[in-house]
Amino acid sequence: MMPEMDGFTVIDALRAKTETASIPVIVATAKELTQDEKNRLGGQIQALMQKGDFLNDDFLKEVKALIA
Repeated sequence: MMPEMDGFTVIDALRAKTETASIPVIVATAKELTQDEKNRLGGQIQALMQKGDFLNDDFLKEVKALIA
């Protein structure tokens, strides 16, 4: 959990600025997202990973795929 703002606010802020609008986003969360939250992320992120369900190697693979 982030202290100042939630991840949705971060994504909204990134997408609102021309210079950051196209930055790929991978969401790694410890929270079980509701279907509404998943729908809200739809089309705005490249991957959604549940903490505890993936290994560091899996996360690294996702990052490498986005920057390759």
